[in-house]
Amino acid sequence: MRLLGGYTGAGLQGIQESADIPECHGMYGVHASGRVQRRSHWVSTSKTTSRIEIAAGGVVIKRPLLGCSKDDLVKLCRGAGVDWFEDPTNRIATLTVRNTIRSLWESNRMPQALVKSALLRLAATKQAQSLAEEEQGERLFQSLDCSLDLASGMLTFDCSASDSAKLLPGAAVHAAERLAAIVTPARTVVSTQLAKVAKHIFNPELTVDGEGQRSTKQTLTAAGIQWQGVKEHSDDTMTWRWRLSRQSPSMAEALRSCTWTADGIGEPFWTWQLFDGRYWIRVKHRHRRKLLVQTLQKPQLVQLRHQLHRDERGYLDALLHSHAPGNVRFTLPVIVDSHDGTVLALPTLRWLSNTETFHLGWDIKYKRID
Repeated sequence: MRLLGGYTGAGLQGIQESADIPECHGMYGVHASGRVQRRSHWVSTSKTTSRIEIAAGGVVIKRPLLGCSKDDLVKLCRGAGVDWFEDPTNRIATLTVRNTIRSLWESNRMPQALVKSALLRLAATKQAQSLAEEEQGERLFQSLDCSLDLASGMLTFDCSASDSAKLLPGAAVHAAERLAAIVTPARTVVSTQLAKVAKHIFNPELTVDGEGQRSTKQTLTAAGIQWQGVKEHSDDTMTWRWRLSRQSPSMAEALRSCTWTADGIGEPFWTWQLFDGRYWIRVKHRHRRKLLVQTLQKPQLVQLRHQLHRDERGYLDALLHSHAPGNVRFTLPVIVDSHDGTVLALPTLRWLSNTETFHLGWDIKYKRID
C-alpha cells in the first residue's frame, strides 16, 4: 500500500513499535504530560522562568506482536483456548485497497518482488538506513550549543560547517526535526518541510545572496517556526548563531483560546489545557466571568503599556526585551478577561497586572521535550 502511495523513504519501514496516540492530542495526562521532566542542561533558567516546569509522561502505544505472523497468532489463541475472530468484510476483495492486496497475496498472484519476504527485507533495509541516519542526526543535535528560554519557547544554538561534515542524507533532517519539535506549535513535524532548512543550517556554504556572495543573514519559515541565522565570525569555519521562535500567528490563531470559568468561590479543581501546542496551563481565579488564554496581540500591548505607570511600563518592557525580543513577544500567552478583553497577566513572564482584583493564579508547564 505504501508503494502504491508513492512512498520511497522512511514510509517503507512499516508500522512503528511504539508511538503516541494521535487522537489524544491535548488530553492532559494522556498526551505527553502528567508528570514533570528533569530539566535539560541547555534549558536556560532565570528568576522569570524558574517556576515553569517541563511536562513529561503521557500514554504510549506499544506493539510487541509486530514480529509475529498471523498464523502464529491464530495458533497461539487456539492453543490457549481463545476464540479467534476475524472481520468477515476482510474477505471482500474489492471493498478496500487493503483487501485487494490481501487477496492477491493469499492467491499467490503478487510479483516476486512484492511477496511478503521481499517486502520484509525492504522494510528491514529501510529501518537500518533510518536508524543510522537518526543516530548520526542525534549526535549532531546533541553537539549543538542550545539554549531554550521557557518564557517564550525561543531556542538559540550555534552551528559551524564542521558540525555537518560527512552527514548521511537524512541525518541533517533528523537534527532539524529534533530542533523543530522543541519550538513548533504543530502536532507533528513532517521531514519534507525541513529539507531546505536542514541544508541551510548544516551546509552553511549554501547560504549565498542574489549576487553569489556568501550571506551573513538567513531567515526561513518552516513547521510553524521562524528560523533566523546570523553569521557571527568571518573565518573559514562559518560559525552561525540561529534563533528559532514560534512563527507569528495568524489572526485566527491569535484568537484561539483556552477558557476557565469559576463555578463558585474556592473551586478546588482546575483543568490543565494545552495552549498553542506549547504550554500546559491551568488558571485559578474566583470570578464568575470567563478568563481566556490567548496570544498577545499588538493592540493589547499598546493599550496595556498606555495604562501602566512609567516604572511599571519600564519593567514590562525589560521583561519583553530579555525574553521575547521583536515580534517574538506576539507569540506569548496572555490571560485576559473575556468581558472587556483586559490583559490581566503574562503567565510565562510571571507578570501580573496591578489592577487585577479577583485572586488570579496559574500553573504552567512547557510541553514535553523528548
